[in-house]
Amino acid sequence: MRKRSVSLILLFLLWLIAAVPAWAAAQPGVRWLDPLTSELVKVKINPAQPGQLLIQGQNLPAGQVLVEIRRGDDRAAYYFPVRNGAINGSFWLRFGSGQYYLTVYLPAGANFLYQIEAEARLEAIDLPDRRYLLPGSGVESDHPVVRKLAQDLAGKNAGARQKAYNIYRWVTRNIAYDAARLSSQQLYGPGSGALATLASRKGLCLDYANLTVALLRAASLPARVVVGQAYDRIWYEHAWAEVLLDGKWQPLDPTWDAGYLAGNRFIPRAQTLYFSMSYSQFYRYHRAEEYR
Repeated sequence: MRKRSVSLILLFLLWLIAAVPAWAAAQPGVRWLDPLTSELVKVKINPAQPGQLLIQGQNLPAGQVLVEIRRGDDRAAYYFPVRNGAINGSFWLRFGSGQYYLTVYLPAGANFLYQIEAEARLEAIDLPDRRYLLPGSGVESDHPVVRKLAQDLAGKNAGARQKAYNIYRWVTRNIAYDAARLSSQQLYGPGSGALATLASRKGLCLDYANLTVALLRAASLPARVVVGQAYDRIWYEHAWAEVLLDGKWQPLDPTWDAGYLAGNRFIPRAQTLYFSMSYSQFYRYHRAEEYR
């Protein structure tokens, strides 16, 4: 009887040893396949936030550090402004489980020229696809200022559509089109993105889209930035937003609903015409080319 008990205990221990690695591997997380090697930039996995990576750098050239992640056909870019030769931030593997390729680019002069600093390969394990809920480049939905405003606008008991409407209405009423920046051709850079737009209260079409999407995501509403073309006598480059409501993507154009340009002067005329427009009617005057 005693020998049988010992045998059963040994069998149980052997099963436990074999089962623990399988259980551990099933936990959501990220692991390096080919680590990043760089003297200037360090990237670490954040074990407290599955899917989040922390980036730091020192002795960097002026400009912005570009981090690109790729998983199959999915791509995302993150920009980190260099301040006093350093960067300190985070980014996400937003596309769910699978192998990711990571490339770090350093600024190499004006006009957004970059050179490759380092490359790496990672594996995301049991991560859900949260590409339209997590922060993205220029969509700082996890920043405390953005989250606080989103919570205030969304309200506690409002439904998803009402939350989206409140956010959209606020953006069209409080953000002015930056005609001066458009004239100077300074379309991208430190002045762009949701957080910068919120601070300056002005921006271009991509800034309107980034801020709208950041606030929607901060309110736990799936949303995405759409880059493409729009028609107003001619087709031209434009950006807008979409939010997932009742299982369907609802297009939004906060730039067009904020007002209009008279020469080089922005005339505010806040409305919500492009909030509730049908998908088919909206895309008579818009052509989507990229979703972010």
